Amino acid sequence: MNYFAYLVTASICEVLFLVCSIPVFALLGFFFRTWSNVPVIRVTVGIFSFIWLAGGLRIAHEVARRQAFKNEEFGEAIGSAFSEVRLVISFLPVVGTLFPLRSREESPFDRPDDPRPL
Repeated sequence: MNYFAYLVTASICEVLFLVCSIPVFALLGFFFRTWSNVPVIRVTVGIFSFIWLAGGLRIAHEVARRQAFKNEEFGEAIGSAFSEVRLVISFLPVVGTLFPLRSREESPFDRPDDPRPL
């Protein structure tokens, strides 16, 4: 039963992500059409589109997993998913310096099992 709930929630989260991404893809399409003769812009738009889709779908599936298997509510699941993505990004060599880890005092969630220092 939990797996079926996960599939339904994942489908809903994916559709919600794609609907919210319409302005981003419209802006990327505008840049692509306007400067389509510049190869650097085409490659940059393609890379950004791929990163946006891959990251968004990962967050959607993480939200669905947390809702189905960890019994978290929607808002808490989104916050936890973004916190986890922030943790993963912080380990990237160049980009990681832009996303430092926050202490528990700055975190919006009060969880007793949180291993971060106070």
